[in-house]
Amino acid sequence: MKTITICGATGFIGSNLVRNLSNKYKILAIYNKKKPFKNKNVKWLKADLRNFNDCLKVTANSDIII
Repeated sequence: MKTITICGATGFIGSNLVRNLSNKYKILAIYNKKKPFKNKNVKWLKADLRNFNDCLKVTANSDIII
């Protein structure tokens, strides 16, 4: 099963992607300030994508990054 990383997963577009793709793929959802919503098929990770090390950490095991 492919792993998809969705950046900005609590925003309007990201949250809809998380809800629609979580049925078929493993989702790593990235958020910064806004608290995540509950979804049992999603692994949430707090990261600041302006930080290079955070970017490396969240993209390390992903097949697709959105």
